[in-house]
Amino acid sequence: MKITALAIGSRGDVQPFVELGKEMVKRGHSYKIAAFPRFREYVESSGLEFAPVNGDGDMMMRVLLSECKSGLAYLDGMKQLYRKDPEMMQQAYEACKGADAALYILLGGFVRHACEVLKIPCVRVFFYPFDKTNMFTIQKPEMRRNTPFVGFTYTTNELGMNMVTKSLLNGRRKEHGLKKWSLFSDYRKLNGDKVLTLYAYSEHIVPREPKWGDNIHVTGYWQGEETVDYQPNEKLSKFLAAGEKPIYIGFGSIVFAGMEKVQRAIYEAVKETGIRVIMQSGWMKWQTDDDENICYVDFVPHDWLFKQVKGVVHHGGAGTTAAGLRTGCPTFVMSFGGDQYFWGLQIAERGLGPKPVNIHSGKWTKDEIKKGLTELQNGKYSDNARMIGEILRAENGCKNAADVLENYFKR
Repeated sequence: MKITALAIGSRGDVQPFVELGKEMVKRGHSYKIAAFPRFREYVESSGLEFAPVNGDGDMMMRVLLSECKSGLAYLDGMKQLYRKDPEMMQQAYEACKGADAALYILLGGFVRHACEVLKIPCVRVFFYPFDKTNMFTIQKPEMRRNTPFVGFTYTTNELGMNMVTKSLLNGRRKEHGLKKWSLFSDYRKLNGDKVLTLYAYSEHIVPREPKWGDNIHVTGYWQGEETVDYQPNEKLSKFLAAGEKPIYIGFGSIVFAGMEKVQRAIYEAVKETGIRVIMQSGWMKWQTDDDENICYVDFVPHDWLFKQVKGVVHHGGAGTTAAGLRTGCPTFVMSFGGDQYFWGLQIAERGLGPKPVNIHSGKWTKDEIKKGLTELQNGKYSDNARMIGEILRAENGCKNAADVLENYFKR
């Protein structure tokens, strides 16, 4: 079987597809990842084929996350991205040629239309709930659950996605002789058939909606084998050996105009609590401060680094959340947008970490950060986190997803 996976997004969006790809290649399948050019080395070093799809990752993180204030702003941001790099769609189409099926996440939704032209099936992949349920919603995570109002947010979301599709893709659909996309067209179907859908998270963190059809599978997190050959540099080794286990703080691919203020509040909270921390830079760098309780690092594999710490503080991206929970780390989320606050709430509700701080709202304080750091340090959530880590490590999401793909395409 030949599969193309379109992973338009940050490293946290690409990494799960890399891990699934390793499993598929191990089983003898051909597997290609189409993503932003900055991920070529990462994908190819993992033994997978790569196809570039142009796009501005920094702009994506701004307009769809940190600067996005509403559903309409999100839809407008998607239009901005596609109009800035219109070749994305053609590049995705080329990447899917010759494939037996294509996998895509939300930002790569135009692949569904390429599949219609190429007459191949597509597979929807999500890292957060996207099909209708009254149980919870990422759009308004604090909304009272199990009400029709929660379910209605999914309806409005589908209408919004169709508005964007009509605006951006109907011209291309016409060129290929396809029927115009309407406000009530359905991404959940292709040529009248239900589209296979994979949720790459664990039911132990977010339960499956009982009313979803048998085309929808919650597989568990797509995490790979643990890294065993990483060797830290001398600075990091000495810091780890110099005292008790530190707390990890890092925000991955986040690009945020107010990050300087956030960093300053974190520095003050760290100094006032005296907690030892490792601060990892991502797409935005830390402004270094001379403090013996702080160790600054660039990229260090999470599956190694998280074993060296007492707890983790991060933005709440699905991939980083999975890595921390699987390692058994109590987790404190400081969210910047998208599905991040949703994951922070799931963690807090299950006693796996402090109440999240919603940076995106602008209504946060240094004292909230201090409280979260202190609760990680005093071990309040350590036992629960250790137990969920054991459960999640026993799940093999990549194997489960690969089994679903093989069984589905044998039909």
